[in-house]
Amino acid sequence: MTSLTGMILVKQDDGTSTGSGFIHKIRRISGDICPCHICLQNKEAKKSVYAILTVTTVLHNFDENWDVALESGVFSENWEPKNTTVRLFYDTDDEAQETFIYGYNLLETDKEINIHSDWCSVECVTHDMKLVQELEPKLNKYMELQGEIYRKSKELSLNDLVIIVGHPHGGPKMISVGSPTKVEILKEVRNYQKWCRYEYDNITCHGNSGSQIFILGQPLCGFGYWFGHPHNHSKCFKVGTKEIKGGCSSVGVEHAVETD
Repeated sequence: MTSLTGMILVKQDDGTSTGSGFIHKIRRISGDICPCHICLQNKEAKKSVYAILTVTTVLHNFDENWDVALESGVFSENWEPKNTTVRLFYDTDDEAQETFIYGYNLLETDKEINIHSDWCSVECVTHDMKLVQELEPKLNKYMELQGEIYRKSKELSLNDLVIIVGHPHGGPKMISVGSPTKVEILKEVRNYQKWCRYEYDNITCHGNSGSQIFILGQPLCGFGYWFGHPHNHSKCFKVGTKEIKGGCSSVGVEHAVETD
């Protein structure tokens, strides 16, 4: 999970803002011209072998007026691919090598459910196929372990752990451990899917926005597809302007599981 977490950097008029995101899907492409802004601007050496990596995060990393953009449906017009990069493997301050993937397309948000949620995902491009070879087994292992951990947590009746992996204050990757304090079910839809949002007592800071949230015992639905995304950290709680312990997630999708 930590290797699939990246720091999102967005160039803005007043500087560069940072957030966090999680690689949710990887697609290899060959035979087509790469759609990234670098290749599109290059009249000669266009790449034909590349990969698209889908990164889940939250919309306010790209647009601070995300709620207005969500209602109007013009959020994508405010987003420039060339302004977004994702840094991977930023684990310590003394990292000598920097690995980046590059923004290409801002994907659909949850606006169709008519519920305020700043979840979104962004497609990024890389020409580094060695990087893709390194990331693919990590993503496959993550998906495999999701099922194993869910089964074990049900056997042991463990459902009180929330783990958040992100880049607070634009620094190296950090892990925050806490417990869920509330789950809000916003809508139940097809195939026993449950759209919900969590609150938790984890410590988070600016820059954690978009961090992947791992909830022990959570029955995720449709991982890897737009309708089955997990939760991402949305915001920390505040009293006035002061940040305090605890926060809430974006909307995510779970199976509606019957309990005894």
